[in-house]
Amino acid sequence: MSQVEQNKRKTIQAVAALAEAGVITQWPLKMKYEDQEKPVAGLHRIDEAKLNSLEDEQFLKIRKAGALPIAYAQLLSMENIRMFEKLAKAQEGTAASDAGSFLGDDDVISFQ
Repeated sequence: MSQVEQNKRKTIQAVAALAEAGVITQWPLKMKYEDQEKPVAGLHRIDEAKLNSLEDEQFLKIRKAGALPIAYAQLLSMENIRMFEKLAKAQEGTAASDAGSFLGDDDVISFQ
């Protein structure tokens, strides 16, 4: 438990350094669901352009705070958000045809 608490404090410090540097911004994300685009509120992201344009002193400050891995992980994970749209489509049954392209009638994976 002490390691979890220590990691929590480090994460809070790292995110605070990112916020102080001004690289955390609102993420106006819209997802397609049931033929509609719906906004997803309350999300934030790293502004890559702002991160890349930081002065050396500010960049060093966030590096020393251990914030760079968090920033880069968030940037890399942004593309995964489209997976949620695919999962929502699968949930409503529209992705069944996609599954049929590699699953045969006998549930054996086939790459034809």
